[in-house]
Parts: sequence; structure tokens; C-alpha cells
Amino acid sequence: MCRSRQSLAALQAPVARVAFESIAMRQALAEDGEFLAQVFLASMREVITLARGSWDEQRECAQFQRQLQLRHTEIFELAGVAVGFVTLVPGESEIELHTVCVAPAYQGRGFGSFVLQTVAHSARAQGKAVVLSVLKSNPRALALYERLGYSVVGQSEHHFHLRLHHAG
Repeated sequence: MCRSRQSLAALQAPVARVAFESIAMRQALAEDGEFLAQVFLASMREVITLARGSWDEQRECAQFQRQLQLRHTEIFELAGVAVGFVTLVPGESEIELHTVCVAPAYQGRGFGSFVLQTVAHSARAQGKAVVLSVLKSNPRALALYERLGYSVVGQSEHHFHLRLHHAG
């Protein structure tokens, strides 16, 4: 995992807006590890570099591999092509949105919003809140979360902690 950037080249080509009914979610499998790592590294490089002051690809790859929870990770696909992933860790009263990444070529086209709305709908149906942390160096993601109804409930040195409550 984290060896080659060749597989990511196709994910960097421009893509037009899509009809969201053509998006499918599927369980991540062990053989998806390279895709997951490459999308994470490509989509998070800028904000991690801003947060840490430098980029160490080996360190970031190793940390990603340590934190990856395949059993809680789903890949979203467009017409059979993997374009991103989400890791959701279920708890008793809340769902932790641990990671959501969209391949660079697919960013800004509504995939993140679609996935977050799907997560919110599922959590609401279960009577659970959604919690997440976002890097302070990622104002674009913070704005998206706030636009979708998340509220900042705390912070640490590098993160804002957010929560999406559902009216009961």
C-alpha cells in the first residue's frame, strides 16, 4: 500500500457533475487498500501539510494504515469507478464519521455532500447523532459540514469537533 501514484492518475482527470442516483456504496475490501491510501494521501496532502508545517508521505501513509478500519469503510462508486470512501464507526448513541475522502478529480462536484447527507439520513433513522473532527487547516470541509447542519462543539490544537444533532 502507498507505493505507486500511477493508479491515482485516472482519478485526477476532470469530471462533470453527475446524477447522484448513479452513485453506489459498497463495503471496502482488503484489495481496496491501495486505492484507499492513494485517495487519502492525494485529498489530504494540502491540509495536512498546512496543519503540520510539512509533508512526510511515509509517516502519513503509515498513520493511515494504522487507523484504517475496513469493516467500517465503504467506497462510493460512479458507474463502477471508485471515486472516494467514508469510514463510519458506530457507537451506542452516535456515529463517528472518522474519514471521508473524495478523489481530487471528483471534488467540488457534490460527492461529499451526497455522502454526508446519506450518512445523516441513516443516523436519523437510527436515532443517533453524527460526530466528527475536521482539521482547522481545512476551511472548505468545515464550511461544508456547517452548511449541512453540523455545529462546532469543541476543539483541540489542530481540530474542530463537530456534531450533527437530530430533532427527536
